[in-house]
Amino acid sequence: MMYADIIDAEDVYEALKELGIKVSCDADMTAAINQWLTSCSSSERANLMALFDILMEQKTLMLPDVYQQVNSTYHAIAAA
Repeated sequence: MMYADIIDAEDVYEALKELGIKVSCDADMTAAINQWLTSCSSSERANLMALFDILMEQKTLMLPDVYQQVNSTYHAIAAA
């Protein structure tokens, strides 16, 4: 039997926490990241974009609501 690792919101929040972005389950991820972007360095921003690139490559493993949040946040920060 095969088991897949499903990416849930907690996984995404933990990955963001490793970058220094504090997001809780009741917070708006896009707003928290936008606030963080106001004071981050260019290398920190590059690390964030790399994380989102990885997450987007694994979209088939994400819960649908998590994918929607990650996708909308990804496009918002890519446009900024």
